Amino acid sequence: MINAFIHPGLQKQLAAHRRLLRWLSLLIFLPMAGMMVFAMATALHGDTLGDLLLLALIGGIVLLMVVSLGGLLWWLDHWTTRRLIDANRLLLESPPMTARLTPTGFNSKQGMLMAVHLLDPRTAGGTGYVLIEPSLGRSRLPSEDITAQLYCQNLQPGSRLVALHDGNALLGQSVDRQKYLRQRRWIMMALATALLLAAIAMFLGM
Repeated sequence: MINAFIHPGLQKQLAAHRRLLRWLSLLIFLPMAGMMVFAMATALHGDTLGDLLLLALIGGIVLLMVVSLGGLLWWLDHWTTRRLIDANRLLLESPPMTARLTPTGFNSKQGMLMAVHLLDPRTAGGTGYVLIEPSLGRSRLPSEDITAQLYCQNLQPGSRLVALHDGNALLGQSVDRQKYLRQRRWIMMALATALLLAAIAMFLGM
């Protein structure tokens, strides 16, 4: 249903998302099917109560794993589809603003922090920061200045936005630079502490 109204700039991400779901489904369910076939062959060959109990045990484990992983796949599909629908709504309903996006050098798994300088005559001189998130169907985020069309309700921190560049949509959100960097430092400190504690625990356990 989403294909009927998806913006052309988002179609590559939608196609990449569906390819990922197909591959994940194969990687998850083919091994499960193989385990069930092996268990059934073993049980039928042995034809003992122990073999039947083993088949029931393996069947229960496989069923639990299928339900759990199937739920994760459903959540991934729902979250990504919702994200693309919200981005599509911004592209259709928000007036575009011409802006220059400049990488700040802060890059992480969350995305790339970029400075925004509005070039549109109506908002010329406006500035801010946005976090451009990694997207499926795109090998890497831009590493140099780009001029893009920004679609957003406003540039207040926390607001979702879409940057349209060379026909491709970059998804992200407006952020407060100082708050974002402060949160990033806390996350790095927490990870370093967790790794240190794990190393100490391993050393004491030896």
